[in-house]
Amino acid sequence: MSAPESTLAAELSTISLGDQRLNRRAQQVIASLGAKPTQSIPGACNGWYETRAAYRFFDHPKSHRQAGARPSYRLY
Repeated sequence: MSAPESTLAAELSTISLGDQRLNRRAQQVIASLGAKPTQSIPGACNGWYETRAAYRFFDHPKSHRQAGARPSYRLY
C-alpha cells in the first residue's frame, strides 16, 4: 500500500455518520472513486449494483453531515 493509500485508509477508518452501514458504504464509495478519480461514478464503480449503492449513499441525508467534514491538512 502506498503512502497516499494508507493515509486515505486511516482517514476513512475514522468516518462517523451515525450508522455503521453508512460508514462502511462511505468507505467503499470513496475507495472506488479514489481508485479511478477521472472516471464518472458508473465508470469508477464495479457494476450496476455498486453504482446504485453509491447514488443511494449520496442521496441519504446523513451522508451530508458537515460535522464530520474536516480537512486533513491546513492551509496557511
